[in-house]
Amino acid sequence: MKVPYKWLKEIIPFRLTPEALAEKLTMIGLEVEAINKDASGDTGDAILNIAVTSNRPDCLGIIGIAREVNAILSSWAPGTKRARGLRLHSGKLKESRERAANNVKVSIQDKALCHRYTARLIKNVKVKQSPPWLKNRLKALGLRPINNIVDITNYVLMEYGHPLHAFDFDRIKGRKIIVRRAKAGEKIITLDGVTRKLDKGILVIADNEKPQAIAGVIGGMESEVTQGTTDILLESAYFDSGAIRRASKKLGISTDSSYRFERGADKEAVSVASRRAMTMIQELAGGDVLKGEVDVCPRPSKPVKISLRLKRVSKILGVRIEKSRIRSILNALGLKVEKSDGEVWRIRIPGFRRDLSLEIDLIEEIVRHFGYARIPATLPSITITPPQQEYSFQVYENVKEIMTSVGFDEVINFSFYPLTLMGNQPGAIRIKNPLSEEQGVMRSSLAHGLLGTANFNLSRGEKAIKIFELGKTFFLKNENTPHEKYCLGALCLETAAIQHWKGETKKIDFYDIKGVIELLLNRLGVEDVDFRAGSKACSSLIYIGDKNIGSLTTYDINQRAFFFEIYLSDIIPSVRKATNFRELPKFPASFRDISIIVPEEIVSREITRGIKKSGNINLEKIELIDLYRGKQIPPGRVGLTYRLTFRSRERTLREEEVNDFFSRIISDLKTAFPIELREK
Repeated sequence: MKVPYKWLKEIIPFRLTPEALAEKLTMIGLEVEAINKDASGDTGDAILNIAVTSNRPDCLGIIGIAREVNAILSSWAPGTKRARGLRLHSGKLKESRERAANNVKVSIQDKALCHRYTARLIKNVKVKQSPPWLKNRLKALGLRPINNIVDITNYVLMEYGHPLHAFDFDRIKGRKIIVRRAKAGEKIITLDGVTRKLDKGILVIADNEKPQAIAGVIGGMESEVTQGTTDILLESAYFDSGAIRRASKKLGISTDSSYRFERGADKEAVSVASRRAMTMIQELAGGDVLKGEVDVCPRPSKPVKISLRLKRVSKILGVRIEKSRIRSILNALGLKVEKSDGEVWRIRIPGFRRDLSLEIDLIEEIVRHFGYARIPATLPSITITPPQQEYSFQVYENVKEIMTSVGFDEVINFSFYPLTLMGNQPGAIRIKNPLSEEQGVMRSSLAHGLLGTANFNLSRGEKAIKIFELGKTFFLKNENTPHEKYCLGALCLETAAIQHWKGETKKIDFYDIKGVIELLLNRLGVEDVDFRAGSKACSSLIYIGDKNIGSLTTYDINQRAFFFEIYLSDIIPSVRKATNFRELPKFPASFRDISIIVPEEIVSREITRGIKKSGNINLEKIELIDLYRGKQIPPGRVGLTYRLTFRSRERTLREEEVNDFFSRIISDLKTAFPIELREK
């Protein structure tokens, strides 16, 4: 917004230099980007280029900026005088006895897009060049003077920030203004000489035959004011901002008028701006002004009123401001205190301040002009407590720490997989509008991403690959309900072992990875973990009791790769929430070995569980130390040797007690399983 310094001083007298004024405007949120000299060179005036934000359409006119300057002066800033109000031109409008309403009719067919339309008539005008002072002011603002009528509408536009449009009244067919949406296929030649095809969504100003202007955007050439024009119809209206924005974008036209209507005009300024322009036309072009204005307002607006609590002002700002200063700032901004009930004021919001709707908005206006720098810096008197993290988040962080401690590196992959890979899998969730076929389905496992990462690094010569990922997997539950699980996926190549200096190091095998899983779950405090054979070769299912919580699988990507996935969401209830300290044992342990022959189909863990079921509280540890197949073992059976550790936390166990414990365990095993004791 370009603001001539001298023009501003005519409306609100002040003694600030352009530089000092620019500094104060910037301090209240109206940033002055530059101060230039009148580009036309006719006035020698300083032009302030002010960056007006989209929420302040009231500052798109000189009077709007003057209100802000008035408020600056009203805040009793050092070195300035208190404001005395705005000096607005109030020329007398001489009207004839002939009534405007008897000469023109206004019909608003689309009341949703046009809330108010006024028309004034003036006859017998003389269209000619504008006087030098008017031309110079328009040129200083970057506008091209055309004739006195058009120049006046542009002048008032820049003064009040409200768009106007003048029609050659003799070219309005039927002497009727119709505000309606364009009909399909209608065309209009606009003032820039371009023939434009309109669609049904565009609001137009038409006569009885065709459109004469695109509402709020640009006028038409057929009703343009020229040297031969004698009778003028002056339009001042309020259009819906959204409708003007859509029309402007659709037609690719941006004008000073559309720019202001898009941001929201002032319904209360419709008549004020029209009367100001008509007064200037009568002064500079002569003519007879018909009495009254045709004012059609199908959607009258109710004034906005906001309650302001003075105690709330002090609480929010942290400083007490005198009531007189608050009232002075509000009045200077045009915000009138209608009712005062002690500490609560009722404020009437004028139409030009569309951005004010809440009490906090008024407080912001007060502090803007009181001065942010005047508010002392204080620490808030509140108690800050750290946010409580969900227990699951702590578990996930522990998992990361454990996996990195055993040499795995964390990676992050996309949650989308290719349609060709997983699109036909049962339970897969397909994306309706994927960015590409490579991202067409939500992942139901972390395997693909980790295998892709491993293959990428393997092809570049990296063989020591041990990686893991934490993330969500997605699948359909009951064919309709989307479901997600938080998982840990880990992948390790058989060549990931560190090369030893003495020679080739043993490659990582299935049992190494099984040991990683056991270590992880043990550190998390998960008990009763079991591994069961999977449906595929080289695979194993991980269970907690009877619940499947993951799997361990072997892949071949030019070498063996071991992948395991654990559903962390499912193991949260089994994770130990606290680790209790146990002091180091004070008393010695006693050891007993048991060698048994069992059928091949019985897995070692079942025997371990059977030993635990003996319920001996002094049984500290069970270890499988030997597995034997040989001549002494019948076909279909296997020899297992377990070492049992007994220890009491209170005293040293006697030999007889340990033997008794051991005998009871053997008896329980014989009862539960078809086993035989094996002689060493």
